[in-house]
Amino acid sequence: MGRVLLAAFLWVSVAGTATAGAWLQQPGRAFLAVSATGYARPGRADMMSSLYAEYGLLPRLTVGLDVNGHAAIASGSSAHALLFARLPLSAPDRSLRAAAELALGAYHANHRSRPMLRLKASLGSGFSSLAGPGWLNLGAEYERIRADRAAYKLNAAIGLSDGPTIRPLLEIETWKRRDTPLIWTVTLSAMWDRGPATTWLIGLRRRSPDAALGVRLALWRRF
Repeated sequence: MGRVLLAAFLWVSVAGTATAGAWLQQPGRAFLAVSATGYARPGRADMMSSLYAEYGLLPRLTVGLDVNGHAAIASGSSAHALLFARLPLSAPDRSLRAAAELALGAYHANHRSRPMLRLKASLGSGFSSLAGPGWLNLGAEYERIRADRAAYKLNAAIGLSDGPTIRPLLEIETWKRRDTPLIWTVTLSAMWDRGPATTWLIGLRRRSPDAALGVRLALWRRF
């Protein structure tokens, strides 16, 4: 079960915007993830990149850094950098894990920087299946850059944590802001280990409302 929870944590840590789920790092342990997603269509190209790092400061406190950038030919570039702290909401021996996270930092776009706040609540659990052990994580987020730019997100991720050499992962992300249509992405990925502390991931991502298809590559490292 410990390996199941570790693999689940690693996945939700870098999924999408590299925000973490319901699991905490053990004291003195660290995790680093870098990822890039590219979209290419006639007359338009987009690139999203992220750097995510976290450290188990105390048994019930994990702290970290989340940096995310988006560069597009048509609409320019944007980025955010956040420092976060995560606390458990459930007992460590519970099969259903819950955690809350507070992140503070800055958002930069159009040559201007603004303060940014993110609140997140997560639920996660491991499970057994015929294909091997797996995990499920659900997350709800509130992000605010300014009063008229509050956003709400609901995310879900499910995957296998052990068994085949190449293991499948499915991620669904939704994003909504006032006076804007609902945005969603679906990512189907595969991951494989290179030694006991390194994992590679590659996936295909479908994004709305422009029906863009992208490729994502990620590297995870545990310390």
